[in-house]
Amino acid sequence: MILTILAMQPAFARLSDNNTKGSVMNHVNRPRRGLLGLLAVLGVSFALSTNAWAAKADPLRIGYQKYGSLVLLKARGTLEKRLAPLGVEVKWTEFPAGPQLLEGLNVGSVDFGTTGETPPIFARAAGANLLYIANEPPSPAGEGIVVRKDSPIRSVKDLKGKRVVLNKGSNVHYLLVKALQKAGLKYSDITPVYLPPADARAAFERGSVDALGYLGPILCCGRKTDGGTVGGRWPRNGE
Repeated sequence: MILTILAMQPAFARLSDNNTKGSVMNHVNRPRRGLLGLLAVLGVSFALSTNAWAAKADPLRIGYQKYGSLVLLKARGTLEKRLAPLGVEVKWTEFPAGPQLLEGLNVGSVDFGTTGETPPIFARAAGANLLYIANEPPSPAGEGIVVRKDSPIRSVKDLKGKRVVLNKGSNVHYLLVKALQKAGLKYSDITPVYLPPADARAAFERGSVDALGYLGPILCCGRKTDGGTVGGRWPRNGE
C-alpha cells in the first residue's frame, strides 16, 4: 500500500502566488522529508495564497483515516500551531476508508486527505477532479486477505466458490484481484461481499463470510477482540 495525499483541483488552484507554489513543489519533490512536514507546509501555503482561507476565516478541512501519518499530525497538533497565527482553523474529519474519503473530497466536504493508491484510480475513472500532491513509500505488509483459524482455506486457490468481504474500490480490492490472478482464478470464481470496513470486520468475526480483505490496523484488532480470529494470511512475507 502507498499512502497518497490528494486535493481537489479547484481547491489547490487557490495557490496563485508563485513563491508559494515553489515552496509546496519543493516539498513534493523531496518525499524523504516526510508527509508530516509536507502537510504543515501545504496548510500554510493554502492559507497564505491570496489569503484564500485567512481572509474569509474558512477552516482548512482535512480528511483522515485510522492509519497513516495524518493520525500523528492530528495528535501532535503541529498544523494547528503553524496556522494559528494566520487565524486559520483546522477541522479534521475521520473516514472509514479511502473510497469514502474521496467521496467527501469530491463533494467538497474536505479540502484534502490521504488514501491508498487504488481508491484515487476508481475515483478518477468516475470523473472526480483530483490532484495528486505527494506520496509515502509503500507498505505491503499493511494489508492482506485473511481467514479464520478454524477455516479449511489454506491458500488463495481455496477461495474458489467462497465469500470474500471487502470495501469496494479499496486497496484490498486490487490486492484480491491480483492474488486471484496469481493463483489462476478469475474474480467471478469468488463471491465478493462489499461492505464498509467496520461492517466487513463484523461479518468476518461472525463467520458469515469465508475471508476478509483488510488493512493492518483492523487485522490487529481482529486478533485481539476474540482471542485469535486470524488464521491464514496472504500475501505472506516474500510473496
